[in-house]
Amino acid sequence: MSEQPTSTGAGKASQAASSATQTDSSTSKPTTVDSKPTPAKADIVFVPPKLSEILDLTKISAESAKDITEIWRLFHEGKYAVCAAITSQQYAKLSERALRYPRFLVPVLRDGTGVIEMFTTEWHNDNLLVTSLAEYKIRGARSSPALIMRHYRELEPSKDIVLMRGQIDPSRLSVAEAGLIANQFQLQYLSDGFLNLVRTFNETPEKFNVNDLLGVYLGRGRLATPPTASATNPSTNSPPTTQQ
Repeated sequence: MSEQPTSTGAGKASQAASSATQTDSSTSKPTTVDSKPTPAKADIVFVPPKLSEILDLTKISAESAKDITEIWRLFHEGKYAVCAAITSQQYAKLSERALRYPRFLVPVLRDGTGVIEMFTTEWHNDNLLVTSLAEYKIRGARSSPALIMRHYRELEPSKDIVLMRGQIDPSRLSVAEAGLIANQFQLQYLSDGFLNLVRTFNETPEKFNVNDLLGVYLGRGRLATPPTASATNPSTNSPPTTQQ
């Protein structure tokens, strides 16, 4: 999903990471939404950390987009989170489609169980809220997200990149499973091969058949146990960004 830096860039990024990143005391504590009754799910209000609370934007502005991508990856390495960087062009396409079709489903093959669990995704103000479908059917708008993916656009004008950080509820998802969901969300909204299903789900849900979605995944060979390697960086298993 993001361009990998050269070995020289990686070394530079490693040094820059220590000075350009801020102390992050919240990485082991996922952001969750209060389970008290709320209005519609799209009205859930939460306050993710600002990018300036994670990175020193003054120092990071001196780095290239390639090195910022690597700094972002190194900062999240070993943390219970997922991260990524995409180009402004990719994000414009993704967000435009997500605004038009804000809800969809992601099937996840649970680690080592062989059980497929469905998760709902909902787009809201540059954030993706991911909730277990089983929980949502029971609790509705009171459901707590298992994963919140925040997209930071502060560097878009100067560096042509958008950074993503996914905060995970460890009681609901592993890091690898969260990484898989992050990848599949991009695949679904950046690939024309999925777009008809996304459109049907949002515009004519009575015509949507979940078996059609599973069939696409099985046909692509993508419905598999999430990888354990490099799980903090979805770009290692990122979907193609070209149209399918």
